[in-house]
Amino acid sequence: MRGIKKKDLSSKDFSISPEKKSEIIEVAYIPEHIISLMQAISGGEPGIIDDFLFFVKDNWIMFIGYPLSGHFQKPKQITENTEVLIDIYDPEYIWVIAHEIPSELKKKAVEFQKDYYYTLLVEDFRPNRRLLREVEKASESLKIRKERVFSSKHSALRDEFIRTKTLHPMVISLYNSMEDYFRGSETAILLSAATKEDEITAFYCLDCGAHNFLAYITGCHSKTHYVPHASDLLFVEMVGLARQMGKTEINLGLGVTDGLRRFKEKWGGRPTIPYEFIEWRREPDIKKSLKALQSIL
Repeated sequence: MRGIKKKDLSSKDFSISPEKKSEIIEVAYIPEHIISLMQAISGGEPGIIDDFLFFVKDNWIMFIGYPLSGHFQKPKQITENTEVLIDIYDPEYIWVIAHEIPSELKKKAVEFQKDYYYTLLVEDFRPNRRLLREVEKASESLKIRKERVFSSKHSALRDEFIRTKTLHPMVISLYNSMEDYFRGSETAILLSAATKEDEITAFYCLDCGAHNFLAYITGCHSKTHYVPHASDLLFVEMVGLARQMGKTEINLGLGVTDGLRRFKEKWGGRPTIPYEFIEWRREPDIKKSLKALQSIL
């Protein structure tokens, strides 16, 4: 594994064997449990400590505080494991996500967010007739493509979307990582809605790496090549794809904005898994040592 290693790791093995990766795919219940997805969009190396995944690179660590067993125990576990990793890697930035962030970590945070993962049970997908009529109308002027390449047209639409929306820097970073994601992941899927002139009016980035669910990663629609209900058409296509793959659930990601929450709820998505996030910035010990030395000289 890469990362800033402050201590000898000879007695600690955080690596994940191929067998363990297969086990994780079987039990994953949030997108951050999909190792290939997280590696591709973050560039970090995965590790496992206790019952938790983490990712590390250069001067940062991301700790995934959702136990792989699904057994939510004391938040203290999150604090203890995070402290172990900090002691070893001495990072400047620590990001922690969990169903509940311990209060002692919240006190150190420079940013805190709270939300829910929205999920949809595939067998319960029964949209009303009015919504389906809108989708049928959109399908008359659009063609759906299932792709594996994030093309220049997708990049142009993504850039247009970022320019016209007020997005959190981490969300922008996620959108900007799509080229690397599709180059590096074998489980990435791109659903695109294109006009008869072959202009992309909307797309969904999905990941099928988990055994039980299909993950919605990002999506956007165009104002330049706007077609009403293109995103709705893609949603129905996404559910059909999940059915074909034998997935029981779709993880629709976080609520993020009121508009996005309303869209997900309109199609049957429900807030099911609590989500909390902190960013903690700290000075690595080497910087502290240099400052102490400077104060003496």
